Amino acid sequence: MVITVGLLVAALIGIYLINIHCIFVDPEDHPYNRYR
Repeated sequence: MVITVGLLVAALIGIYLINIHCIFVDPEDHPYNRYR
């Protein structure tokens, strides 16, 4: 159980950091905007 929670938190943090990185680097070329 602890391992599952740890992986989930790590995935959420990774996605959050990637989104922040994309927003600061190039807002117009954000992956979510491109695929939506």
